[in-house]
Amino acid sequence: MEVKKKKIIIFYGAFGGGHLSAARALKSVLEDKYNCFVELVDGLEYVAPILNKISISFYNAISRNTPKIWGAFYSNANKDNSVTDLVLRQTLRWYRIRLYRIIKQIEPDQIICTHPFPAIMCAHIARKGKINVPISNILTDYEVHRPLVCITRIPKIFFCSHRRNEKCLN
Repeated sequence: MEVKKKKIIIFYGAFGGGHLSAARALKSVLEDKYNCFVELVDGLEYVAPILNKISISFYNAISRNTPKIWGAFYSNANKDNSVTDLVLRQTLRWYRIRLYRIIKQIEPDQIICTHPFPAIMCAHIARKGKINVPISNILTDYEVHRPLVCITRIPKIFFCSHRRNEKCLN
């Protein structure tokens, strides 16, 4: 009897490169060692290609040329009800229906996110009862994203270091 391959979607974001690198490494292990079918999807590119281009250009320009401004923007997004936080959450709510379409099309057994934007969207979809698929997130950023941990309530969040894990738990 042939065993059905598990289908896994890995949502990443093209910001910086670490999210995609983590997604590719995970895909390689899941396909080679566990014989899974893995679909890599740039979450923001899929749901909003124009917004994705603008966001990546903004990220690249600010993080390279004025890292202190990027740091302030990044920190502001982690504050409850900051303008950045509110705009980000509302924008992702608008686009989650598009992400839902690819999830329904692939019908995965597991969703893994290496970027917080698709993780937030997937959590909203799950909270609405539209999907009942395990969702995990692998944190690749320097800081834990408050919206990811507080808003999403994703039960499985993996950290790349014990130090970051301890910081989140505190």
